[in-house]
Amino acid sequence: MKCRDFIAGGTEFCTAEKHVAAPVLRRRFALEKAPARAKLSVAAQGFYRVFLNGEELTKGMMAPYISNPEKTIYYDVYAPKGLRAGENVLAFLLGNGFCNAQDNGIWDFTRASFRSAPSVACELVCDGAAVLTSAEGFVTAPSHILYDDIRGGERADGRLERDWASPALDDSAWRKAVPAKDHGGRLLRCKAHPVRVFAEHTPVKIVPSEGGYIYDFGKNMSGVARLRIRGVRGQRIGMHFGEIVRGGKLDLINLTFDGKYDEEYFQHDVYICSGEGEEVFQPAFTYHGFRYVFVTGITPQQAEKGLLTACEAGSDFRSAGRFTCSDKTANAVQKITRQSDRANFVYIPTDCPHREKNGWTGDVALSCEQFLYNFDCAKDLAVWLGDLRRAQKANGQLPGIVPTAGWGYAWGNGPAWDLALIEVPYRIMQFTGETGAAKTAAPAIAKYLPYLAAKRDARGLTAYGLGDWCETGTCGEGDYSTPLEVTDTMVCMNLCAKAAHVLDAAGRPEAAAYARRLFKELKGAFRAAYVRDGLVTCDTQTAQAMALMYGVYEENERAAGLKRLKELIAAENTHMKVGTLGGRVLFDALAEGGEADLALRLIVQKSFPSYGYLLDCGATTLWEAFHEIVNKKDGEHRRKDGHPRMLSLDHHFWGFVSGWFYKYIAGIRILSPREVNVQPCFAASLSKAEGRHVFTHGRIRVRWERKGEEIALFVQSKGCGGRIVLPAGYVFAEGGSERAYGAEGVYTVRPE
Repeated sequence: MKCRDFIAGGTEFCTAEKHVAAPVLRRRFALEKAPARAKLSVAAQGFYRVFLNGEELTKGMMAPYISNPEKTIYYDVYAPKGLRAGENVLAFLLGNGFCNAQDNGIWDFTRASFRSAPSVACELVCDGAAVLTSAEGFVTAPSHILYDDIRGGERADGRLERDWASPALDDSAWRKAVPAKDHGGRLLRCKAHPVRVFAEHTPVKIVPSEGGYIYDFGKNMSGVARLRIRGVRGQRIGMHFGEIVRGGKLDLINLTFDGKYDEEYFQHDVYICSGEGEEVFQPAFTYHGFRYVFVTGITPQQAEKGLLTACEAGSDFRSAGRFTCSDKTANAVQKITRQSDRANFVYIPTDCPHREKNGWTGDVALSCEQFLYNFDCAKDLAVWLGDLRRAQKANGQLPGIVPTAGWGYAWGNGPAWDLALIEVPYRIMQFTGETGAAKTAAPAIAKYLPYLAAKRDARGLTAYGLGDWCETGTCGEGDYSTPLEVTDTMVCMNLCAKAAHVLDAAGRPEAAAYARRLFKELKGAFRAAYVRDGLVTCDTQTAQAMALMYGVYEENERAAGLKRLKELIAAENTHMKVGTLGGRVLFDALAEGGEADLALRLIVQKSFPSYGYLLDCGATTLWEAFHEIVNKKDGEHRRKDGHPRMLSLDHHFWGFVSGWFYKYIAGIRILSPREVNVQPCFAASLSKAEGRHVFTHGRIRVRWERKGEEIALFVQSKGCGGRIVLPAGYVFAEGGSERAYGAEGVYTVRPE
């Protein structure tokens, strides 16, 4: 696309204080004949919906993408079939999107230098000839959408609705569209999957509440609610979206930053009825994270199941993996992890689908592997990675959220968050074999490593991040036991080790060598400060697990480190006490040391803190933090520590446990799409387990089941190969503990 002639309905932009209706832009144009081939390119600063001769072409919700328009402006390409000889009408409905995102002053979006009314640029080419661009000929009028914001919600007045896209509509009185500022971002075709509704749900329960009715859809999700109503003219229907019901009322305290949000303009949709028969309202330019919808303005007769449908939405990628086993709790953990992943992938991988909707880098770094085990989202991660690269400062510094309007450089980042720059291309290579993301990220990685090196203190340690976030049994967020310099320095080691692999694949040997030197320097500094007699002296589960997994321990020291980790777990009455950084490696460290049974127990047990505990509290998605609840059966989620505010009930960054299921229980160890080893752990508490993963050009399926003392191991593959490596204490019936596998085979395994 070459056209950058952005046009808008006006220069005023919408705010909570002053509503500015979403504009419609139209252009009539004539063709001598219907074209054999046509290409319509559409770029937007904000969101758009596009119509040709009354028929909608838009790829999905909130097109084209969510980005900082000073860094990147995305466009979509359509091949319209509805063009005809004679008059045609091209129409756009525009939404604010990220170009005008309101945040109650928390992340500086309301102070963004690019904040403006939404705008669009387009070009239409028919049979190789340019037919029109957005440079001239478009007229505009306000639509029935009075207010829209990606966090705040959407408000529409049915009395003002017209068929804005219809060729028959008289637009002779409309005014000319106005030129809009081009914010200058790189113009790129959007390669991410579109956002679409992939499931619809009817309420499982409707409960009267003070001033209205609470619709319970049975599980947490992201999306919108479709309202279908026969109302009277001027009837105002309000819909508030949330996760918790307390005392018979919808409670937004876990979503609103201790009152900093104006609840009137947060996850709140409003529709005003025209009174003309059955009316349907489904927001176009917002989405919500919710289980419950509190509906106001309806009569008891209208409060029926058919009034609201929950339209679950997210990036339209396919499922790439499946895991199941004989433990129902483990299966439920896998289910809520996938549900959290879907709710938090709406173009960008977000932290939560309600309170923030931010692309936190640390969350992506933690979840990248399990995202790719479960879903075909590599190209979506690559698109987001591009925006992360473009947000990097000249000195190598990265923000904690992407996209950003400038927030997240002074606070909200650090090594474990910055790791996303390396983790994403590293995992994309692992799961797809493609090096494109590595090559495009390489210059940014090479720029970041000296920045990291310069952040070391006199001892050679680093401490400039957020630490072991949301440690279990604490108040959450920045309350953690393991010193920052311990977690940061070991994360930097992990970062450098992976950076070397990425830079090698990108053809940057000098930068890769620098990453390896930096790894050695960090390891030496850490060992000088924290290793005595072959043992890490920081006595926390997080420190020991990270040391085992990130290369601090020498091979002859690992047994002592594992022993100490087990002692620390035992001291917590056989429970985990880690934040997200420690949790990311805790289960891996145990399984690598032959303690998969202990790891699985930590996950599935019902006592606090554990994933089983979350399920026992009624969780349908993963929580941001492991809060202990006063009465976990009452469903009101009151914290035992007395803090009035729960955190989000829909985060994905504890979902790394799903990747653990695939790797260690099913035993699918992906080295590349062509090389996959099978290394199941045969946890004693399980009678069977199965995992599957589909690559672009192949697949792997592993299933094992106990048959008395023996285990039947089934492996099926296409397009990949590798070796079966049995855990210590097991051999094949024919002898040996390692062998290559074929396209399909059943192997009998026995205790040694």
